[in-house]
Amino acid sequence: MFTMDPIVLSAIATAVASIAIAIATGVYTYFSKRLWEVTRDATALTRESLDIARQSVDVSKRAFEAANRPYVYVRAGRLGGSFSAESMTMTATLKNCGTFIATPVRVTWTVYSDGNSIHQYSVPSFLLEPQEHSEINTTVIGPYWPSISAGQITMEVDIDIRYDGITESEYYYREKYQWEKGGVSKRIKTEAN
Repeated sequence: MFTMDPIVLSAIATAVASIAIAIATGVYTYFSKRLWEVTRDATALTRESLDIARQSVDVSKRAFEAANRPYVYVRAGRLGGSFSAESMTMTATLKNCGTFIATPVRVTWTVYSDGNSIHQYSVPSFLLEPQEHSEINTTVIGPYWPSISAGQITMEVDIDIRYDGITESEYYYREKYQWEKGGVSKRIKTEAN
């Protein structure tokens, strides 16, 4: 019968255990590295998903705002009113063609004669329901009308309209008019958001 020296047996057992530990450590290292790589990739995908979700929320917010906001503008693109040798009262009709109330609507008229500001008036703020019209006026005191209608001077009028809706956004609509010889106004510029 074959017998082994206990020291040799102990050395073989230690060698086998060391090899097993080395193999286990290698396997553990391999799977730990793979787990780290998968976690890194999953983190990148999560960040990408969050970016897409933020963009989706932004698009949804803009779509909601576009569908549920006021749109205030000057109807017909002309100014009317009454004009005399002593004064001019100008009238513009505003309309909210949006689906939400515009509040507060703030309107500022600025009138220029030959490029110089001769009149500025801010209409007291008001609200404008969807599909509602509102007439706003301003009166310029002075003998401008005979010179305008004779074509001796030019007159321009800026109407600046600012208003809020359901969101925190402020909206604006601006129009510039010019009076031609004969007293007919024409729109020469429009800006809006």
